[in-house]
Amino acid sequence: MSILLILFIYFLLGGITGLCAGLLGIGGGIIVVPALAYIFHHDHMPAMYVMHLAVGTSLAIMVSTTLRSLKSHLAHQGRGEFWGIAKLFMPTVIVGVVGGAFLADYLHSNVLRMIFGIALLLIAIRILFFSRPPKKTRVLPANIKMRSAGLIMGILSGLLGIGGGTTAVPYLLYYQVSMRTAVRVAIFVGLLVAIVGAIAYGIAGINEPLPAHCWGYIYWPAWLGTSVGSVLFAPFGVRLSYFLPTDTLKRLFALLMVLISIHMLFFK
Repeated sequence: MSILLILFIYFLLGGITGLCAGLLGIGGGIIVVPALAYIFHHDHMPAMYVMHLAVGTSLAIMVSTTLRSLKSHLAHQGRGEFWGIAKLFMPTVIVGVVGGAFLADYLHSNVLRMIFGIALLLIAIRILFFSRPPKKTRVLPANIKMRSAGLIMGILSGLLGIGGGTTAVPYLLYYQVSMRTAVRVAIFVGLLVAIVGAIAYGIAGINEPLPAHCWGYIYWPAWLGTSVGSVLFAPFGVRLSYFLPTDTLKRLFALLMVLISIHMLFFK
């Protein structure tokens, strides 16, 4: 394939990623990681580094995607309730991302693929079948529990290249935080994950025998094409999120994760 065709494919991937980021609060990792792994595999990248490159590049792409999505959400509603929740997650998310990124450096690509698929499937099942309205009102837990949750979110995000939406949204919905507030928190967490994770993956892979146009585990042509598409399309996803019912958003979010987890577990 020519370089222009490859960049166009990355641009289309970025457009889909941007729509989902704005609509569902996901940083794009649950779409970008499996898509890049598929592209890299068929582009004859070194098999043992395919998932590492997909995760690292996904985190770098997520910086632009989440920044654009957060800006659009804040333009609609301002900081409001989401900031009080987001700042509790901030310190431990950062620590977790760094730990997860360097742990991934010691795991084989196929192991990362399996962990990724299983994690998505479990979260999707939780949203689809165990998120009925509770009999009594739930409130957010104590700060120490919130920060512990942030640490787990950070480790999973750093290990798998996924943004805040995949972990933060289900957690906050359990405590009856509104879907739209949960999405804004997820986008902010995703931005933290992306910045810290991209730097960590760049450093972790800097001495590995990787293809040209890589900085560590970040592949720049994929970053460029996908980032441009995601930045252009993210605002459209944000606008859609204010028109679609909350239950519809939840189902879309969960069904998307089921489809991608099946692909990651059973197809290369």
